Amino acid sequence: MIQDFCGKIKVPSISYGTLYAYFCNTVQFGGDRAEFWVALNGKEPVAFAHWYAKGLPHSGIVSCDFIHSWNRMAEPISMLIDKYLEFGVKNNAPLYEGDAINEVIFRVFRKAAFKKGLNLTKTELVNFVGRKR
Repeated sequence: MIQDFCGKIKVPSISYGTLYAYFCNTVQFGGDRAEFWVALNGKEPVAFAHWYAKGLPHSGIVSCDFIHSWNRMAEPISMLIDKYLEFGVKNNAPLYEGDAINEVIFRVFRKAAFKKGLNLTKTELVNFVGRKR
């Protein structure tokens, strides 16, 4: 499922191997500063999310850099957002940041977060990648 997700994000610097290693590193060594969660339906994984507490120069912010669901059910994302909010509280972070792979995913995350009392505002940051010709 991580491989499937990696194909959807289309980030030139991220391969399945590097993304898998990133998540494994968090599972093994994340401690209180990073977490990787998987939502299950019975024994079947249906969604996952990864977040971490940002270091300096940032202050008081946690960041959800990856979240993905393989179905249209709202419950898995809602459960993951609950865990993300708990993570923010554990890290004394009043600010919650996130990355979405497209506008549709941002709106899904925003709607679910709003139900939990979190207002998301799109920022002016623009992500880009360049390659030398």
